Amino acid sequence: MESRVFLTAVELGLFAAIGKESCTAQELAAAVGADLWALAVLLNALTAQELLVKDGEHFRNVAELAELLVPRATAGNTGFEHAVDIWDAWSGLSRIIRTGMPSESFGRPDASRACAAMDLYSRVHAPALIRLLDCSSVDRLLDLGGGTGVYTLELARRHPRLHAVIFDANKAALQVARKRLAQHNLLDRVRVKHGDFLRDDIGDGYDMVLVSSVICLLGEEDTLLLLQRVCQAVKPGGRVVICDAMLNEGGTSPRASAVFSVHLLVTTQRGQVYTHERVCRWLRSTGFGDIRRVPLGSGYLITARK
Repeated sequence: MESRVFLTAVELGLFAAIGKESCTAQELAAAVGADLWALAVLLNALTAQELLVKDGEHFRNVAELAELLVPRATAGNTGFEHAVDIWDAWSGLSRIIRTGMPSESFGRPDASRACAAMDLYSRVHAPALIRLLDCSSVDRLLDLGGGTGVYTLELARRHPRLHAVIFDANKAALQVARKRLAQHNLLDRVRVKHGDFLRDDIGDGYDMVLVSSVICLLGEEDTLLLLQRVCQAVKPGGRVVICDAMLNEGGTSPRASAVFSVHLLVTTQRGQVYTHERVCRWLRSTGFGDIRRVPLGSGYLITARK
């Protein structure tokens, strides 16, 4: 119930309507087109969940959460709108478990909302990932499934010799990436490319290929095909870096990864969260060695060398 209260606030645009201001329920009802009586109940519930602050008859955003809950100009929304989109699909989970077929109600997600969700995830995990990656000797980088370019942007800023390609199927995400690269004067060193990384040309001669939050979206057959293509794209001695949600060998922890694997049942054709041991076996079978892994959040950062 609490999740739906939050998502309803996102869907109505309440956090955006409040912004940096302090608003009454009546003002907010007019702003978002809601019934005053019903909205007042919702606002009080949001306050009880510590998602809003109430002072007399006025409501304001929690300062520490505002950056996450108020849409940013670059992405157009917060990323939580994507969760609103898949809410109905989750209600069909029982049928999905019985049949092994993804929800028919999900369809194709809104590209801009999915883009914002990816961007939110990347921004949360970027500091730890960047800290662990040694790119001091990397001249050419392929960011496969790089989305809005959060990781590559920061790596390019830190390493002036780095040239990179951000490759993704989401055009909305690449538009955000291109805009950010332009703002930081990096378009001369980083380019974006739209395409299907299982079918289209991804290039070759890379010192490093970063594969972040991609493997969990694929079935085993497609994952092996992807790793084979990555092995062909990286030059001898080059590295692949996989950053993804992963599970222990028993498949039951971390808790967040086990639950996220259910989410992938709902939203993908054959995706799931794999164990880190399984990913390492796939890397060995597709031509990689010197495999190393480091826990990262609810997943792992795995590096391997060709």
